[in-house]
Amino acid sequence: MIGRQIPLPFAANVISKTDKQNFLAIVGATTGGNFNQSTLFSLGLGPWMSAMIIISLLAMNKRLGFTNLPQNKQQNWQMALTMIIGIVQALVIALGANLTERTPRAFILTTLFLVAGGFFLIWMASINTEKGIGGASTIILTNMLISFIRSFKPIYQVISKSSNAPLWFSLCAVGGILIVMLAIIFERSEYRISLNRIMVTNSYGDKMYLPIKLTPSGAMPIMFGISLMVIPQYIFLLLATLLPQVPGLTWLVNNLTITKPLGVAMYIAILFGLSLGFSYINLDPETTAENLQKAGDYIDNVAIGQPTEDYIRYYLKRISLVGATYMTILAGCPMIVGVFYPDYSQSMMLVGNIMLTVTFVLTLIDQVRTINLRSRYRDVLG
Repeated sequence: MIGRQIPLPFAANVISKTDKQNFLAIVGATTGGNFNQSTLFSLGLGPWMSAMIIISLLAMNKRLGFTNLPQNKQQNWQMALTMIIGIVQALVIALGANLTERTPRAFILTTLFLVAGGFFLIWMASINTEKGIGGASTIILTNMLISFIRSFKPIYQVISKSSNAPLWFSLCAVGGILIVMLAIIFERSEYRISLNRIMVTNSYGDKMYLPIKLTPSGAMPIMFGISLMVIPQYIFLLLATLLPQVPGLTWLVNNLTITKPLGVAMYIAILFGLSLGFSYINLDPETTAENLQKAGDYIDNVAIGQPTEDYIRYYLKRISLVGATYMTILAGCPMIVGVFYPDYSQSMMLVGNIMLTVTFVLTLIDQVRTINLRSRYRDVLG
């Protein structure tokens, strides 16, 4: 909250108002940034989240051998990629900001401060992951709660002028409650594959299972979708600034926003693709089958090894398709309305943001319950 109020040097109060402002506001809401003002934390966690997606996708390709690298090497690659993406995004923000001094020194300092602020947020997220609860999601959740008011404001202004305002507000409240309930149901629902664990011989042995959530990817596609979409937007925007004589770049910049058909189609495709991709990252059939084989555990009437992997992949593929369809319809399709009514494009993200907030809150509740488990038991020798 404090960093959101620290202005950048040479920067005027507000970023110049353009048709891309709604897009930047949405990016800021889902990445912990603040693009409505030129502040220290304007960059948010976007570069880190984008780098994490790219590294995760590389890790899925076993031929690259990325997963064979030591953990610190993988983190170094991710931080290096974060730095590159962060510099590109910071340059674009600096070039688009209302700077009081349009000199190379002002652009360089603004870029450095933005990158430093972004890495400070990454450090805070890692510290919170190690010693707190929620990890990076706590930072994003705080930003999203603030953005709810800004997102609902256009809808409020229209409804408040209507003669049936109480009815419309009631319908909005009921709709919000239904979305929350649906998000909880999908988040908590899971398909259970019965397991036989040879090392478990007590009364709980027949209750062992491998769970596959109805949304195996969780809410990660919503959180990372905008971060991934913004990468080409920033690259083309930077190139269009440096090479204004190339007309195609300007066209791409103007059409890769969530108020244009191409941008919305791209966002929906990214949302669907990430929903499928993160499903296989969160539950890798090959790794799961290997771990079961090493532990001596098995699925009823399924041979160990490759048959087990195929069995898990069969169910994961179908369940992830259901989850991806649900995620795309609820979080992606409302963005189509923003094509016809650009002023409400940010409001159309409310459904996805509610789903993301529900997932964050449920995760925090689970972590708090896990921490409180210690207080339920007494010391044996105490």
